[in-house]
Amino acid sequence: MKPLKKLKTETLIDNKYAKVLADTIELPDGRQKVWYRQDKPDVVMVCPITKDGKVILQRDYRYGVDAEMVEFCAGWIDEGETAESTAHRELLEETGYKAEKMTLIGKGVANPTWSQSVIWFFVAEGCELGDGQHLRGVEQVEPFMVDNLMKAKEYIMKEELPDATSMALFGYLPKEILTQYS
Repeated sequence: MKPLKKLKTETLIDNKYAKVLADTIELPDGRQKVWYRQDKPDVVMVCPITKDGKVILQRDYRYGVDAEMVEFCAGWIDEGETAESTAHRELLEETGYKAEKMTLIGKGVANPTWSQSVIWFFVAEGCELGDGQHLRGVEQVEPFMVDNLMKAKEYIMKEELPDATSMALFGYLPKEILTQYS
């Protein structure tokens, strides 16, 4: 397959939360088309597991779907941060917990048609309560625990509209982690 040739880019929106671009591209047959895309930072998602093997999930209000959702903690990688340092920061901010061990288990692109943003998936083991949540801006997050990973998956899947990124994390979990915490 041939890559599409970008002829020009126009910035439609550019702020702290969104950068939307309109690329004029040349198709393999020579025709031109406008392709819209979002340029946004990479993201981390963390599966937190406490010292006694419980899994921390959270209930969030998500404006985009105007609903509460159950998911793992996640957030954008800020400029100058590494994926791992962001995973630690997001875990503390959203759940109030700190991890003894943070392990990268995989990464993937959520929507390659629309964005280049990579999601970095982590497992945080040995979590214990830190100094409480440090929510930013409009975040509404209620952390809660379930007994194990299988219960976490069941809890996420019972939602009317499950969080697809949280479900994707299960695909990256190593067999040893699934066995140990299920």
